[in-house]
Amino acid sequence: MTVHHIIALACAASALQAPRATPARLRPVAAESEECIALGLETLNEVYAQWGVCVEESTAIKVGGLLFSPQDPRTYGTETVDGIVLTRNPGLGIELLEVANNNEGVGIVVVDGTVEGSSAADSALQKGDVIAFVGQPGGPFESVEAKTWDDTVDALGRVEGDRVELVVKRLVKRPVVDVTVKHPNGDQPDQVLRLFAGENLRRAMLTRRVALNDPLARRFDDNDVGGDCGSGGACCTCAVAVLAGGRGGW
Repeated sequence: MTVHHIIALACAASALQAPRATPARLRPVAAESEECIALGLETLNEVYAQWGVCVEESTAIKVGGLLFSPQDPRTYGTETVDGIVLTRNPGLGIELLEVANNNEGVGIVVVDGTVEGSSAADSALQKGDVIAFVGQPGGPFESVEAKTWDDTVDALGRVEGDRVELVVKRLVKRPVVDVTVKHPNGDQPDQVLRLFAGENLRRAMLTRRVALNDPLARRFDDNDVGGDCGSGGACCTCAVAVLAGGRGGW
């Protein structure tokens, strides 16, 4: 999905923060506290190859550990799908494929398909999903995130009863936004930038060498000095305004 937005640059006494939105239920780019594990992916499937595993540190408000993470978090996010309840009779009907295993207990197992006529075939499971938790309907749940094929199958087998509930993660491609930059008074030609939805607009413009700083603008970080602050637009002498955009905006 591509959304087109038009923005304008104008000098102002203070900078306007460009609105932004994070797509619902998408996991953000890996934090600095995460360290990713190098895994040799043995697959030619383009979607399967996008999966990776990162280590997230525990904090006072969350439990860390191994987490499924997209290889390219700028292009992909993850969506969590819960409440998938399967029955054992005549079988769960999940076709699992191990696409990575570091021989140290860390792996990536994806849903490669479902068996026709099984409860899995009628469920919300999709090809390319990875199983994060298994358990009885309503819990308790056991984490199988970043486990090998053997460990995942063993965990499924440990769930008591005829029904098994799954919590899976799914890769979701982040929408792309085309932004047209218009400079004041037509001093410079329009520029078209391709950004990922949720990307910080001002930072994205700076990294793409859009001139945000006006050499004639007054400095607002020092009342005794005028002119270009020499910081490439970081001293807030220019404002970014969204003039028009797609439905839903940023």
